[in-house]
Amino acid sequence: MTESGSERVLVGLIGFLRAENWPASRRILIECPELLGDAAEHAMSAMTADPAAALMLYPGLDPAKAARLLRMHEALLSRCRQIGVYDAFTEMTGTGEDLTETTGESEDPPRDPKGAVFNQGKLG
Repeated sequence: MTESGSERVLVGLIGFLRAENWPASRRILIECPELLGDAAEHAMSAMTADPAAALMLYPGLDPAKAARLLRMHEALLSRCRQIGVYDAFTEMTGTGEDLTETTGESEDPPRDPKGAVFNQGKLG
């Protein structure tokens, strides 16, 4: 059975939101360009409007942190649509480093929702 376009967007979006780190999130966006389209934007808006969505995506996380993490991903996704995936991730991490496969994931800032330290000034 093949995935429909909307299923692919939803599965990709959840993968993006739950990825272990920023390089993994970036890789998902590159592998699933549909996430930069209108359907993903609408799905993301619906998720951020529903307080329960953040708790389902990030179980065990403080509700305020879960909501903030979801909004951060929404802002990042929007920025990717505006300026491109690589530029948005470089801007978001504040490292100025190219987050390509050759840099290695260990060199990029980790994204652990429970103890995350994000460059929140970039995405508000």
